[in-house]
Amino acid sequence: MNPGSTLRQGFLPLICALMLGCLPTQAAVPEVETYAECLDAVERDPREGLTAALQWRDLGGGTSAEHCAALALSATGSRRLAAVRMQELAERFGVGSPDMAAEIMGQAGALWVLAREDELALKALDRALVWRGNSSLLHLDRAHVLAGLGRFREARDAVGVVLSIDELSAAAYALRAMINRREGDREGADSDIANALALEPDQPHALIERARAQAASGDLDGARADLLAVINQDAEAPEAEDARRLLEELDVSGAD
Repeated sequence: MNPGSTLRQGFLPLICALMLGCLPTQAAVPEVETYAECLDAVERDPREGLTAALQWRDLGGGTSAEHCAALALSATGSRRLAAVRMQELAERFGVGSPDMAAEIMGQAGALWVLAREDELALKALDRALVWRGNSSLLHLDRAHVLAGLGRFREARDAVGVVLSIDELSAAAYALRAMINRREGDREGADSDIANALALEPDQPHALIERARAQAASGDLDGARADLLAVINQDAEAPEAEDARRLLEELDVSGAD
């Protein structure tokens, strides 16, 4: 699990929600009057949904319409513009609704990661933590970004903050296992893998890290079993893509 893919996988559940799995259709531009209707429109066709969201905004849809429009922008592939819109919207919520501001700014961070603008993602997450400093999820996202930037010492510290807030975070242990492996601390990596899998036996990142450790020790069958387990969980997930790539590497090394 390389740090670049890891941080994007760490954000994946949020990104999947933002992207909405949209497939274009030829439907006419719908008229929407509620947030749920707007999201449905974006899911049916992101471009038509964007038009509907903007129309609703102009008719008084307010911040709900603007948030839907940002999601639609993301779904059409305009991730940078969507991230900027999210940040602007978060700042508007900041004074009166800090929790909402933090959530939306965290979404902006996720979009920046998807756009491969990790420094901007880090700034967005730092801003979100001003509003919700005790959020283990925001700290975990921040740790993923730092790891993706190769700032492993800072990433480890961020994981420590996550575990101080939520000592049962399997994802945090899995991320620290990757950091430990990258820094050559095999014993620490093994300990964190064990902790992650004790909390969540099918934690995909932990399974991938254990597969790496097994392959390094010569247990190729064990490594393959863990990687296949990741793929079988969700064949379309990026973790599954990472697992398939590692399986190919094992097959090549085994052939040699």
